[in-house]
Amino acid sequence: MVAQRSSRGKIILEKPYLIIVEAKKDNFEEGWGQCLGELIAAQKMNSNQNSRLFGILSNGKLWEFAVLQEMEFIKNVKYYVLENLQALMEVLSFIFSNSFEQVIY
Repeated sequence: MVAQRSSRGKIILEKPYLIIVEAKKDNFEEGWGQCLGELIAAQKMNSNQNSRLFGILSNGKLWEFAVLQEMEFIKNVKYYVLENLQALMEVLSFIFSNSFEQVIY
């Protein structure tokens, strides 16, 4: 999770902008259900539906990505694999950069 650090200490995080979920037993359908639930909870926690929240689902070999903004959930139909590490790292870099920008502003 990427979130602002709370003034109350290291343990309490505020305003998450990135949720990462493991696809347990390679079940991506269930994993997306869990990820979407966590994204909606994060959106409510942030008290700002206009913020863009990112979701990542992976089993360690396959990586899938999505975004939740307002009430619209968009899942990238393309999946990424470790064999194409450059493409995977480009997407991860984009997501972490965008999440970080929201945290600092």
